[in-house]
Amino acid sequence: MVGLSLTFTAIAIAVFGCLYLVISCYLNYRRVPNVKGPFLACISPLWLLYHTLKGDTYLAAEAAFKEYGSLIRVAPDYVITNDVEVAKRMYSRGSNLMRGRWYDAMRLGADQDNVMTITDEKAHASMRAKLIPGYTGRETGFEAAVDRMLSEMIALIRRDYVEKDAVMDFARIATFFTLDVLTKVAFDLEIGFLKENKDHYDYQKALTGFLPIMDLCCNHPTIFKILNSKLVLSLTKPKPEDKIGQGALIGQAHKAVAEYFKDDEKDNVDSMIASFKRHGVTQTQCQDETMLAILAGSDSTSTALRMAFLHVITNPRVYSKLNKEIQDAVERGVVSFPIITMSEAQALPYLCAVIKEASRCFAPLHGLSGRCSNNVVEINGQKIPPNTQVGVAWYSLARTEEIYGKDAAQFRPERWLEADAETLKRYENGTALFFGYGTSICLGKNLALMELHKGLFELFRSFDFSIVNPLKPVTIRSNSVVLVKDLFVKVEAKAPQ
Repeated sequence: MVGLSLTFTAIAIAVFGCLYLVISCYLNYRRVPNVKGPFLACISPLWLLYHTLKGDTYLAAEAAFKEYGSLIRVAPDYVITNDVEVAKRMYSRGSNLMRGRWYDAMRLGADQDNVMTITDEKAHASMRAKLIPGYTGRETGFEAAVDRMLSEMIALIRRDYVEKDAVMDFARIATFFTLDVLTKVAFDLEIGFLKENKDHYDYQKALTGFLPIMDLCCNHPTIFKILNSKLVLSLTKPKPEDKIGQGALIGQAHKAVAEYFKDDEKDNVDSMIASFKRHGVTQTQCQDETMLAILAGSDSTSTALRMAFLHVITNPRVYSKLNKEIQDAVERGVVSFPIITMSEAQALPYLCAVIKEASRCFAPLHGLSGRCSNNVVEINGQKIPPNTQVGVAWYSLARTEEIYGKDAAQFRPERWLEADAETLKRYENGTALFFGYGTSICLGKNLALMELHKGLFELFRSFDFSIVNPLKPVTIRSNSVVLVKDLFVKVEAKAPQ
């Protein structure tokens, strides 16, 4: 009888378990039944979890758009679009879609909101107004910092790779460059990633491990709640007293901020902290905002630089045309030495086209950036229930053939030079979104573009590059942030021009 009772109990549990699963899946499907997508995505979060872990959400979404149209489901309560006009409306002022749970993970373990996570529009606008002067360059003079670090990068490449005839991992060097720029601009600190060709505090190594975890937290609220619990944070949260990883850099940030708030004479220093302080940002807010600038800006900009570099050196036609434009500019004496100015770089049409096209083909930020509303919203005739996350698939948006033509998947900078005024406006209408739109325009846009334009020019003015392993030159993992690593190249110095 005991055996029979146990068998009956097991069967009952199995039946109730199956019934619960079926009902849950049905209720999940009914949340947004009018928006189609992969079946597993419509009934559970497992589809999105699988592709987040695999690191190919952008590719899976691209395939789903081709099958289901420009609005698809990636989870029971999550829809995404690759429609440019929808994306513009989502991020424009007055949009009824506010920042959703995707942004929660951008608190980066801090106890307060930063400019990326503030959901109240008035508070967000107020914080942006305080930060903008420090980001635009008007109060930070960051072109001088970029020039200084470009000189360090060129010197490092000559010293450690050309003179030693060694293979260089450009992915590593590009990250050191953007880290040195941002720590100089943000804190007026020179940590010396480039000068010593060293990953100080193992920061880059720690960041490479952290970004996939952040991606999971952005896409999956349950995982975020677990990892953001007091117990887990007490064990894993980076601390200012840490000797390695993010915590070590946070410690440097806290120390630098404290010195600025202790010494009023530092208010006139050309740094983000000084600018933030002058415009009413508190000490603790400065700590979080400067670290956000480094985390969000260093890897994304270095990835943009890596991808532009990779596209150029693996495309002989583009490589040749870009080198010719650079050589002609040098011979005509229209560019400064030793470092080109930003205005001079922006006057070189093919260089600008290369940067625009590389950013289009593989934008460094691919997060779904989910937004939501407390009310029903309508997207392309489809009614989206309250509290449904609505995101954008940036990779797919950049490959929309209706905007960029039948060759949208190809890297072809010439499209930006051949287009008539109307077509060019359509191109720029799409790619402008990669730096955000409306109230979400990237604060670091000017600095990132400066690093890209000046960095690419000086690299190809000074050196010739050839990729070491053409079969597998780069490892890419792309969801919220792209990780590009192992970009090994041989370097040869060009004759002085």
